[in-house]
Amino acid sequence: MKLLKIMAFIFALSIPVYFGLKLLSPPEDQQANWDTYEKKDKKITTHKSTKTEKKKSRVSSSKRAPASKAPVKKTIGPSKRILTGSLRSKYENSPWDLSYVNTPSIEWKNLYANKMLTILPEGTKVLIKKTQGVIIITAKGAKYVEHVRVSIQKEDAPPVGFEAQVDSESGQQLKVWNRTHFEYGQGFSFKKKLQ
Repeated sequence: MKLLKIMAFIFALSIPVYFGLKLLSPPEDQQANWDTYEKKDKKITTHKSTKTEKKKSRVSSSKRAPASKAPVKKTIGPSKRILTGSLRSKYENSPWDLSYVNTPSIEWKNLYANKMLTILPEGTKVLIKKTQGVIIITAKGAKYVEHVRVSIQKEDAPPVGFEAQVDSESGQQLKVWNRTHFEYGQGFSFKKKLQ
């Protein structure tokens, strides 16, 4: 009888721990939306990123919570794109008055990866994850843009990562920030030569 009470007590304590850990871990679909593009034998192949590729790229699956809550940004349309740009305040209440410079394409990610891999060496992998859709409003008109995180894995080099804005129609890279920098180039060593 005493053993049964101990087992019931342990079971009662394990339920909140289980659900607490389940709530803290990122959802499966959030981790799975990284795509890998690989250049091999002058061909470019695509697949969902594996855990080992993400681990090698040092891709974190979750970000830490902000210290304070940011103001909620206005989103429009079924795709929940965020309005940004110099003329954003003019169109926040009437987004249907916008004239768009481009139209979103389903193939934007493939176009972007192909453009990157044409200039990178053989055996390189590019991991791409879309974080959000954006509409940039300027005097020329509104432009559909994708905000992405990119990680590049070369065979004999450490992984390099950055965030970028990509045109939703052409796959052209518009802006880059948060680049990974390495202080020392290849061949640099702190070791002294022994004579």
